Amino acid sequence: MLPNSHTAKHAFFYLLAFFTLGFTAIAIGQVAFQLINHVIVETTPSYSGDFSEGILRFATSSLIIAAPIYYYFTRKINLELAAGKLEKDSSIRKWLTYIAIFIAAAVAIGDLIFTLNSFLAGELTLKFLLKAATIFVIAGGFGSYYFFDLKRENLQRDLKMKIFGAIFLTISVTALVISFTLIDSPKKARELREDSERTNELRLISYAIMDFYRSNERLPQAFDELVDDFKLHEEILLDPASEEKYEFKILDPQKYELCAVFMYSDEDKNSRDRFVDPEWTHTAGRQCFEIDISEKENYPFSEVRPLN
Repeated sequence: MLPNSHTAKHAFFYLLAFFTLGFTAIAIGQVAFQLINHVIVETTPSYSGDFSEGILRFATSSLIIAAPIYYYFTRKINLELAAGKLEKDSSIRKWLTYIAIFIAAAVAIGDLIFTLNSFLAGELTLKFLLKAATIFVIAGGFGSYYFFDLKRENLQRDLKMKIFGAIFLTISVTALVISFTLIDSPKKARELREDSERTNELRLISYAIMDFYRSNERLPQAFDELVDDFKLHEEILLDPASEEKYEFKILDPQKYELCAVFMYSDEDKNSRDRFVDPEWTHTAGRQCFEIDISEKENYPFSEVRPLN
């Protein structure tokens, strides 16, 4: 019988390995799903069938953190088994290994339900088949490993165990390479967020100008009138990166122009994470939007964010 300290240590090894197993299996599946979504584009917008950088970034983060931890502690368990420090037939090993198989099965069942639901909602048949195959491969791979681990008599790290380890490392590294190929760099992601903030702020400014026009029957002469009379946050008038004021120019009594400098064109927004408003589509560089108040007089009053 092993000392209690060893029992607690091995329970810790198993629990941490199985916790990271869940993140790793889901992450590999999500990378495969987003690759499929990227390559096979839906004919109409679809929540689950559109390529999503947000999901892919989370999967990438999970792989970078969870996969090495899972590999390390799984290897530690095998070394403890080979050295005789962990008994082959110990109840901890059997119970926690079956928990790992349960985790793999639960993830597979959940993914299959989600994938089938997307197919029934109209997702392309080829995408459904590829995603279903991905689920079976991932669940089958992890499940096979743990079933083999429970049944094997030779506790040394034999050829089959080395093959399992090599396959896991190859898939994990390949998934990471695919992820970094498809997602934006942190710098570009930050600049795209800044572009989205510019669009949102210009929209809020246009709402405030509309409200001002309805109350005063004229356009404001400067942004200061919007801040004083309509409680518009002054920081909304400033570019999020340069902190310079957006350009405002009156063209005639019912027409004005708002200008801003954007880092990227809306054509770069290829993910469902990025909403593109047709009214505020833009190219990279300085972009001006000509707005005619007379065309918007039937718009409802907007809610401009109040000062705190």
